Amino acid sequence: MAENDSPLKDSPLVESLFKGKVSLSPSENPYLTGTPIEDQNNFIGHQKFFQNLLRIVLRSTHSLILLQGQRLTGKTSVLYQIKRWLNSEDGFIPVYCSLENINFSSVDDILLGISRALAEVIDLSGPVRKDFDETEDFFRQTYLPQAVYNAGDSEIVLLLDEVDVIDSPYVERVYQQFIQYLQEMVVDFDGIRVILTIGRQPGELAGIAIDGAENVNLARLPLMGKRETRSAVIQSEVAGIIRWSDSAVKRIWDLTRGHPFLVQQLCSVVWENAVAKHGSRGAIIQVPDIKISIDQIFRQATTSLQWIWNGF
Repeated sequence: MAENDSPLKDSPLVESLFKGKVSLSPSENPYLTGTPIEDQNNFIGHQKFFQNLLRIVLRSTHSLILLQGQRLTGKTSVLYQIKRWLNSEDGFIPVYCSLENINFSSVDDILLGISRALAEVIDLSGPVRKDFDETEDFFRQTYLPQAVYNAGDSEIVLLLDEVDVIDSPYVERVYQQFIQYLQEMVVDFDGIRVILTIGRQPGELAGIAIDGAENVNLARLPLMGKRETRSAVIQSEVAGIIRWSDSAVKRIWDLTRGHPFLVQQLCSVVWENAVAKHGSRGAIIQVPDIKISIDQIFRQATTSLQWIWNGF
């Protein structure tokens, strides 16, 4: 098996960002699960992938970038890192927008939520639903041109965080229409780029031409390899807390194959057990310490594990 291959239903699409080199107190658990990463210093693994992704962002005028990753794999963390990098550069205005709490009754409702996110970053008045009702294609014909104008010489980069659950055929149709709208929009406009995270395979987006489409760039997050998994595992050593034997690190790799949530969750439980047994310093994690922690993971993270499994 290649280093980036996945044993989880053969999916090669998993998170690439991890909490890492940080200053912690001896009693502080260095392993985080389910928490998006904003701090550049906490970014571990897949630097090459991230550099390639930035190159795609910089060259992708008139195209939609789809950033694909499975559930609980840190797609939000990737967007945060892109936002951080773009904020440090001249000529870009990144606008992050989570679609999680946006009404999916229609494409206009989604665009209303995005417009409000734009208004928080760019000097614009926030629109109301009535604007979309009274003006045909208000977002593309009126609001977005004004946003681009107000941005001046800078380009707007929309960072759209997908809703991961489509709970009805109607909402599914609206979502498909929304992606098609974005594909058309990026062709029509200079001065704007769009990145949308998706949590499913492109082929599952029925009726939408994505694979091979000229105006779509698809970026897939790979699994962490062995070295990256090791870097994630030994965070406690970097923080000067608890050490890991080579055999224990290998066992974590064997059990998780680099899936980030599984690595962090398993290491977190092992760490807590070690601290309870040995204190915050001096312990060296061995394979038996991992074995007795596995059942705890299934009890503590049942919902999250089921969530991941249902996404395949």
